[in-house]
Amino acid sequence: SALKRGITILLLACVQTAHAGETESFWVIGGFLFNDPLSWNGPVPDETVTCIFDIDAKFGSFVGFEEDGLSDRLIIRTGAVDMLLWDYDGEGYVARQYGVMNSSFNTPSVVVGESMLDTASLHLDGGILNAQSLVLGMGVGSFGVLEFGTGLSGLTPSVSCAYGLHVGGSGQGLLTIDNGVVVTASETVIGVSSGSLGETILTNPDSRLDVAGLLIVGKQGQGILTVDDQADLTSLDALIGLQPGSEGAVTLTGQGATWINDGSVDVGFQGQGSLTVTGGAAVFTHGFAVIGSFPDPVFPPATGGVGDVTISGLASLWVVDGDLYVGLQWVGRLDILDGAIVTSQSGIVGFSGHSNIVANIEGPGSLWSTVEDVTVFSDALLRLADGGIVFTPLVDVLDEGTLEAHGSVIGDVYSTGTIRIGDPLGVLDVQGDLVSTGDLQIDVGEPFPGGFDAMLVSGSAAVSGSMTVSIADGYEPQVGDVFEVVTAASLPAMLGTVSLPATSAAGVWHYTQDADSIDVFLTPLGDVDGDGVVGINDFLLLLAAWGPCPVPPAACTADLDGDGMVGITDFLILLAQWSA
Repeated sequence: SALKRGITILLLACVQTAHAGETESFWVIGGFLFNDPLSWNGPVPDETVTCIFDIDAKFGSFVGFEEDGLSDRLIIRTGAVDMLLWDYDGEGYVARQYGVMNSSFNTPSVVVGESMLDTASLHLDGGILNAQSLVLGMGVGSFGVLEFGTGLSGLTPSVSCAYGLHVGGSGQGLLTIDNGVVVTASETVIGVSSGSLGETILTNPDSRLDVAGLLIVGKQGQGILTVDDQADLTSLDALIGLQPGSEGAVTLTGQGATWINDGSVDVGFQGQGSLTVTGGAAVFTHGFAVIGSFPDPVFPPATGGVGDVTISGLASLWVVDGDLYVGLQWVGRLDILDGAIVTSQSGIVGFSGHSNIVANIEGPGSLWSTVEDVTVFSDALLRLADGGIVFTPLVDVLDEGTLEAHGSVIGDVYSTGTIRIGDPLGVLDVQGDLVSTGDLQIDVGEPFPGGFDAMLVSGSAAVSGSMTVSIADGYEPQVGDVFEVVTAASLPAMLGTVSLPATSAAGVWHYTQDADSIDVFLTPLGDVDGDGVVGINDFLLLLAAWGPCPVPPAACTADLDGDGMVGITDFLILLAQWSA
């Protein structure tokens, strides 16, 4: 074999029986084939032998395979080990397998970076590595790297972990899956222990990480998982930011980058978690999804799971077959931006009533579509900005919940909370029916489309709660300005309490409600009845309102000087403005 002619310097030890302890490593000069006795200071490895590489950092080690290899454990303490898992049989390159089959569930079979200050890397070239379990950066202060290549053979390597894959055990670990490599594991944890840092990168078409069970990104430490350039990720269930103090971040970028999760996804379980999907990437969650799950069990209510999900860009997609919770029992935020799409069975925003819970759909074409209702709980915010869309049977805004909208709801709206139009100015387009027994908040500015807040309802709008009207920043009111703030097919209910801007030198604010619209307009100072002239009817209304004004937000149009009382000063102002 051409491989047999190679000479390298190895620092290896072979320990007979995995549980008998390790012998001291020392230099060996000889062949570099795994199954060649000259490569080892002991017997050729088999299922009873632990192979230990401890190589001076300035040297590398090439290990070739003329046939399949086997050992109980593989430990790389320092240095770079390049395993050539292939052979040439005279006609072509043949893939080889290396099995590391330690049967103890609690003892990892492959370790890259074992102890304090260990810096180690394993490079797999072609063939298959079968391991019961694999840890990169096991010890505190260690650094372990696993990477791949096709080399001379052109064969694509792969890794199979029967038990689990840990990237960043108590130290730092880096796993790069590229060029069509497939890694499979029953469980994968990235950022295992407190103080650890694990990073996994999936890139290039056909590269894939398949997790048959649980995927954890940030268990107690910091975990980073990146999927781009048409690579694929699959898992059963996923937790991002599992325990208090942990940080987990998953990012998918570019068309063709895909994550398929057969169960549930929790982003910010009790730690900090983030999921970012951009550039046409896609995530498919076949169970439910939670953003911001639970409080810290030791220090509630001070800390807990904080989840942040951002889906942005045209063709970027998150499909949730089950319910989508934004802030289940702690803090969560969902941003759907710049034409991205999220679909789910239902939407629950702020279930726990915790503050700082936001679902934000922003930008033309940005869409949250649900089969069942979207419910906004107390202290939570559903925000539609710059043309964002919610497509749902019903948006249900509960007491102290808020719908802030410059966009569209394709469906019905029922609110006992707050509907705030615009940010700062905008239009809420409801393609359905609307019922508002809470507060409707509207800003008025310039009297042309887009210059003031408006609500357009294709069906009926039963607005029987309160309406609060404010003056937009920079607007100087002019007598005669009229704003059609609500338009509907019908208005079957009359407004309750209406709070208008205070009377000032600019004039007196009024509103009217007819069969299909609500208008707000400004008339001259002293025009208490809003008919455009100051006369006897205004005088009679002023006399009827004589005394203290009602408690806000009730209107007090006869208080012409704005002192909270209707009295002699208001009468004198009315006389000065008398026009008929």
